Amino acid sequence: MNHKNIINNCFILALLFSSISAQAYFSSILPQNSGFSSARSMSMGMTGVASSIGLENVWTNPALLKTDGKKLSFYATGSLRRYEEKRAFPVMDMFDDVVTNNVYAANRYWYNNLEGGMILKLRKDNYIGLSKSTFWDLTYDYAEEVRGSLPSGTYNRDPVRGYHEINRGGQITAYSISMNHTVFSKIKLGYTANILIGEKMTDRYAINVFEADEALASDSSYAFASDIKLEGSTLVPTFGIAYQVNRRYQIGLTYQKDVDLSFSDVWTIPTINERTQLPGFYHPSSWDSTGQFTISLPAKMSIGVEAKMKNPLKTKAVFELHYRDWSKYKLSTASTLDTSLTQFETNFSFKEAWEIHGGIEHYFKEQIPFRFGFIFSESPLGQEFERIQITLGSAYVWGNATFDFGVIFGSLAYRYEDIFPAVVSETINLESVNESNTSVKFSIQYDF
Repeated sequence: MNHKNIINNCFILALLFSSISAQAYFSSILPQNSGFSSARSMSMGMTGVASSIGLENVWTNPALLKTDGKKLSFYATGSLRRYEEKRAFPVMDMFDDVVTNNVYAANRYWYNNLEGGMILKLRKDNYIGLSKSTFWDLTYDYAEEVRGSLPSGTYNRDPVRGYHEINRGGQITAYSISMNHTVFSKIKLGYTANILIGEKMTDRYAINVFEADEALASDSSYAFASDIKLEGSTLVPTFGIAYQVNRRYQIGLTYQKDVDLSFSDVWTIPTINERTQLPGFYHPSSWDSTGQFTISLPAKMSIGVEAKMKNPLKTKAVFELHYRDWSKYKLSTASTLDTSLTQFETNFSFKEAWEIHGGIEHYFKEQIPFRFGFIFSESPLGQEFERIQITLGSAYVWGNATFDFGVIFGSLAYRYEDIFPAVVSETINLESVNESNTSVKFSIQYDF
């Protein structure tokens, strides 16, 4: 049962789900679920910069596109991710110490996605790849049931007074074409052109009032909804190079160019939360028109090493470093019909961030591998948002078909403020934020 009690100052614990790289509440400010990955890539710590592992090389390192001698390979990857959100406010004793965190909102959602493409072998050892994948997932759903507090002697002392809701959906999809070229016997070059297109992007912010109550964020009901538009289509190139040191070691490097993305018809405009200095939003109740903003994402650079071990059974280990200078991130808001939202640029003061990816693939039998990986991610938001994720997976080969399975786990804790403050209360303390995530992927590869 969810409570928002004015006596307890209506503090919120914002427990948000994040899939790979960003908190879901910030999903329209920082990319999440970014980039194509198959079940094999995910189960080995989201690697692929130095490994030739199939269609995901279109995204990770196009220089390593390969079909293991097959003329044509088709790929399909389905994913299912579990989104869990809990919110609670701190309960204080007479000495202003936190006694417990009172959970008043619990959200659990499942989301699916489908990606895929093909790789065609050209002359000699050169290949071309085509793929459709998610570049940026904007999904975030939040529903908060608000209950009132009535005096003792009343039959129902906590009736439902209304709901607070946020719904964002859709994604920016990358339609990619990739080619590689063998310069020398040990050096390969690759290039990918990613064309970004917005698909089914929505923005909804609503307060449903059944009966006015001090715990609600408004005295009356209202809802703002729109279909977000990504202005035009955007080209993002990725460059890759791979060097085969010897039969056991391979090195890969990639560079993905920076990109500007312009969104229009948006109700919730990004800004800085003054109390936490973290990303936040202008909520639309104070104006009557949608807005637009442009985000400049910095370039991404990666380097990786693949090592084939001298084991009786086939074993492979990979290690990668990924880097983005998030201090170059920019967000500018354009003028709207409402004079309170004039044109300005928001300085988020993000920090540069490194990611460490590692994975091991060990074959117990010729056709059944065990895969294990990890990801350590710094965050542009600061140390509080650093995280470690664990990945697992396996595969089975049946004729010309290969079936892969992968799963990734992660969690995070930080502090934020009430995103739906009650109309008559003042939030004094920040709330704790705890998030968890599980994502499962299944991939099928068929070779001709």
